[in-house]
This record gives sequence, C-alpha cells and structure tokens, in this order.
Amino acid sequence: MIDSTTHKRIPLLVVCRFSGTGGAERTLLPFVEKLHDFGFDPTLFFLTHPTETALFSSSSFNVVGACSTIETKLGFWSRIKLLYRLFFFIKRSNVVIATSELSATYIPWFISRLFSIPFVADVQLSLKAFINDNCNGAHHVLCRLVYPHIRYIRAVSRDIAAELNEYYHVDCKHIRVIPVSIDIAKLKALASIPLPSEWNYYFAKPTIISVGRLTRQKRFDVALEAFAHVHRQYKGNINFVIIGEGEQEHYLRNRINELGLRKNVFIAGYKGNPYPFMSRASVFLLCSDYEGLPRVLIEALALGVPCVSTDCPTGPREILDNGRFGLLAKTGDVSSISTALSKVLNDLELATNMKREGMLRAKIYDKDFVIDQYVNLIHEAVRA
Repeated sequence: MIDSTTHKRIPLLVVCRFSGTGGAERTLLPFVEKLHDFGFDPTLFFLTHPTETALFSSSSFNVVGACSTIETKLGFWSRIKLLYRLFFFIKRSNVVIATSELSATYIPWFISRLFSIPFVADVQLSLKAFINDNCNGAHHVLCRLVYPHIRYIRAVSRDIAAELNEYYHVDCKHIRVIPVSIDIAKLKALASIPLPSEWNYYFAKPTIISVGRLTRQKRFDVALEAFAHVHRQYKGNINFVIIGEGEQEHYLRNRINELGLRKNVFIAGYKGNPYPFMSRASVFLLCSDYEGLPRVLIEALALGVPCVSTDCPTGPREILDNGRFGLLAKTGDVSSISTALSKVLNDLELATNMKREGMLRAKIYDKDFVIDQYVNLIHEAVRA
C-alpha cells in the first residue's frame, strides 16, 4: 500500500518478469529505487515469482504480484488472481512501465488503455531473434498488432530501435534509444572485495571469463569449443571460468569432460557479486547468439578487462563501436572466436590499450546520465 506520507508523489507501477540473476534485472532495481528521488512512488509488480527474493529486503518500494506466492509456475486460478491484482494496481497508478517484453507488455498495455493510464514499454532484446529462438511465431503477429500502438517505447540500442521500426512497423517518433546503465563507482568498489583464497589457484594462470545464464542463447557450448583451441595453443597453461547457472549446466559439464578440459574450466555457479572474478580475468568473452545491449559487456569494459564478443544482434557492435573498444567475432564461429581470444592474449600492447580505452568507453553508460533520460521519458508520458 502507498504510505500516507508519499501521497503527493506520482504513483508508478513497474510490471516485470524477474528471476534476480540476469543483467537486465541488476539494472532494474537501482532504477526503481532512483525513481523515488524523482518524485515517484514506485511499486514493482511481478508476473512470475522471482527465484531471488533477498534482493528486496532493504528496498524502499512496494513489491507485489506473484511474489506473494511460493509457486514458481502459477496455476489457472493463481493466474486469474494475479490478473485481478494487476487490474487493481494499474487502475490506481498514474503511469505504468513494462520492463519485460511480449506478454508482459501486451497485458499491462491493454489494461492501461482501458483506464487511459500512460504506458511506457521497455524493449531490452531483439524481439525477432528471441521469438525465433524461444516462442510461438504468432508473437511476431502480436508484436505488429500491439507495439505500433504504444506511444512511448524505450529501446536499449539503436539496432533494436531499427528492428522495431522496420520489422514491427513502430513509428520512430514513438521510440527513444536509452541504453542500460551501470554504477561505475559501485562496480569498482564491489570488484575490490578480495576473492576467497581457493580462487587464487584459478587466476594464477591467464584466465578467460564469461558471465551469464547457462542457456542456449548464451552459447557457452561454442565458448568451450573456442577455449579448447586456445587451450591447445597454450599447452594447458590457461583457465576458463564461467559464472552462472541455468538449465544447460549438466550438458556443459558433460561437454567439458568430452573436450578434456576438466582441469582448466570451472563453472562457478551464480555469484551475487561477480566483479572480483571479472576484474582479475585476462579476457572477458561473450558468445551469445543474440542480446539487447548486454550490460555485462559494459561492466567488463568499466573494470578494464579486454573484451571479445560475438557480433550478434543486438548491442555488442554498438557497445564496442564496431570493434574499436573490443574485438568482434562471427556469431557461432569457433575459429573466429578462438582467433580473437588468441590475439588479445598474445598481444600485450593490444590488451593494454583495450583496458584503457574500454574504461573510457564505459563512462557513457554511467547511471546518472542514463537514468535522467529515462525519467524524462516517463515525465513526458505523464504530461501527455
């Protein structure tokens, strides 16, 4: 419930799916906290039950929705109850933001229209690639029916904005390109925390690191094959650390054994603070088939870690400025990825320049500048 002391603030509802382990979600919580400083009274409404609820223990905003049940998969009546609650919270809000795509946007957008509530949609990944990889193709039709009617859309990259316009027929005047944000000062403070002593062994050699959910999209299987090439060049004197958890973990562990890499590849699981690991790496590797604007790649740049990324849709090319601030490799191409990794590992001058230039590049994504742009968009929607 909204506290009586905040009745002059603008009631704002943020609707999302949330697991608590992804990069988009690490961006969401500081953003919602910051909205309070700009005169809003934010409420975070979950459409799915988050796996990580400790994140909200010290939050200043309200948390409602599926978080009220211990179920991770909602049954029919639970869905009806959740929909009813969503109606209630949208009706009492002055503006609604959907930070997750597809159904998590369609439904709150429709309800918001019923009550003439201003609505802002977030698009943080390539809808085209995501639907082709994960969803029924009917979502392409639904996107063309819904997204062109949303007046305020925040796209995290220029390529996503172009896709919305060209493939889903969204008028450019309804799209704002506002990137993801990071708190560089906080990031560096977290990175300075000492690692547990047992990890000193893993970073005693040159180390490649990847961070992300262990899903097909992230293509850790391709990363392992590319590492196998580099491993042979280095005669085993190199390690690969993977930070993350997900449904492919068992498959990836089997693949590590098949490739004979058990002594040099370590799946560390989910880490609430991955930055001490990232900051000690020789190279950061992103092997995704598609992204939106991968926050973890920006974080690696900010920590001064040389980066190699697949040139996937969308984001890496934009972040790395066509390869100026990190090396781009062909998506899914083991040879191209391993060649880029070797180039960074074998060229000290190149790696040093990438560290310096990468830290400068990351500054354009610092939180204050980015959040101000987003808040301006929300205020524009409220005024309209």
